[in-house]
Amino acid sequence: MRKRRFAGLPGSELVQPVRGDSRGIVQPLKRLNNDKDATVWPDEKVKPSHDRLPVGSFAFRTGWLPLLVLPPSVVGLRNHMPAWAFMWTLALSIYAACKWQTWWTARAVVSHGAGHSFIWRSFVYLAAWPGMDAASFLKNDLLKNDLLKNDLLKNDRLRNDEQRNDEQRNDQLGNDRRVRKPRASDWILAATKTAMGGMLLWVAARMLPADLPLLRGWTGMLGAVLLLHFGAFHLAALLWQSRGIDACPLMNTPLASRSLSEFWGRRWNAGFHQLAHDLVFVPLRRKSGVSAAGFLVFIVSGLVHDLVISLPARGGYGLPTLYFALQGSGVALERSRLGRQLGLRGGVRGWLFMSAVTADP
Repeated sequence: MRKRRFAGLPGSELVQPVRGDSRGIVQPLKRLNNDKDATVWPDEKVKPSHDRLPVGSFAFRTGWLPLLVLPPSVVGLRNHMPAWAFMWTLALSIYAACKWQTWWTARAVVSHGAGHSFIWRSFVYLAAWPGMDAASFLKNDLLKNDLLKNDLLKNDRLRNDEQRNDEQRNDQLGNDRRVRKPRASDWILAATKTAMGGMLLWVAARMLPADLPLLRGWTGMLGAVLLLHFGAFHLAALLWQSRGIDACPLMNTPLASRSLSEFWGRRWNAGFHQLAHDLVFVPLRRKSGVSAAGFLVFIVSGLVHDLVISLPARGGYGLPTLYFALQGSGVALERSRLGRQLGLRGGVRGWLFMSAVTADP
């Protein structure tokens, strides 16, 4: 056992017991809290989360500082800018602060031996990728040089040992061993969604009669969501996947969800889901249990939407929170004994229940 500082990055005075290898992979052995449910990592296949930093430490405060400073500063400028500018500035400040927090946490559990590769991926993650799973995005592709290694390792026994070590390291880091290269059909689908969103936003919405503002607004909003979340962000994910980076699309065919839990947990806005899981669900789960923590995630999501939508609009306060509270209640019902009896966990009934709860309100 030896001690090692985190590659001279800010907060490097935080020293943890680690186990290293010839590739510079740092593997924390113990979390720094006394939680009996969080004894050893990476022997447990769990993703990194913020609670591995002691509350009150310099590293912990630095990760959360932008979130504590940027949004309140923007709110203080509310009366000095138009409502639309205030809304976008506030949303971007929250997004940037959360982005920083995820990167700051993940930097301590990925391989800093990557050198320029880590710096490059960090820049891309912070500036050119909307997702929030920093650990997966920043990790090294340990098997990207498999062909070269196989040529050099002529001895079958050595080659098998090397491959076994690669698999163990990837399993310990909680990473998939390979990133699938995008197919031509993936590019076509993403480009089609982007084009359809642009047509709705810039053509269809403007062709509708001016005396139907609600219809024009909904058409434009649908086009913007299709253009960005389903189209452009999907193209970005394919671009980084083609470079060997584990970047998952934010939207994973939500209409294919067979239950309300699957819709919110696996298919809708994976970026926010990852963020809420790491920053809200994991800390609350140990104190409140899984069910209560899951419901509170929806409440927090509603409060964030209230902050970004209702506050700039100066109206509709509480409606976004009420909507997400309904979603949390729907998930609780789905997972209850009654939900099992009604068949809400999958199949046609599960899909109909998901559609009614998400769309009808």
